[in-house]
Amino acid sequence: MVNGEEDRRRRDRRKNDGEKKLRWSAVEFWESAGTIRETDEYGVVGGNQNGIQQLLGAEQEAQHIVNAARSAKQARLKQAKDEAEKEIAEFRAFMEAEFQRKLEQTSGDSGANVKRLDQETFAKIQHLKAESESISNDVVQMLLRQDLSETASAPPKVCVTLSSLDLTYGISL
Repeated sequence: MVNGEEDRRRRDRRKNDGEKKLRWSAVEFWESAGTIRETDEYGVVGGNQNGIQQLLGAEQEAQHIVNAARSAKQARLKQAKDEAEKEIAEFRAFMEAEFQRKLEQTSGDSGANVKRLDQETFAKIQHLKAESESISNDVVQMLLRQDLSETASAPPKVCVTLSSLDLTYGISL
């Protein structure tokens, strides 16, 4: 009630000072009630409880609007999350199918792989045979040019002696 007493004192001072002020009223439109109410300079609506009820109704309506906006936002977020999960699942399935396709291309049927490897091996063997035939004459000529007059001899530090029926090895130091 402190505010009410201050307001009364202000009004009394104005009257006592002899100042004449124009009092005017502001017109406010209450959307929730859909009516026009006149208020005095202090914003009091006609002094009855109807204004308070209108304010409470407007507050409840605002709360409903806020709650509706929150639930709409939550619904949009949930929908976006579901769409993202769906896209992720589709991408994962695509990548898995691509992996399986490449795996089949590289490994495929083991019978087909064995056949392919046999063909490749046969081709490589034929290539090596052809190369060896082309250089075989050169290799023979090179070996003939080498000095094959070397004789086998024991190393100077090892001496081998034969005695009657058994072999004895002697090492000279």
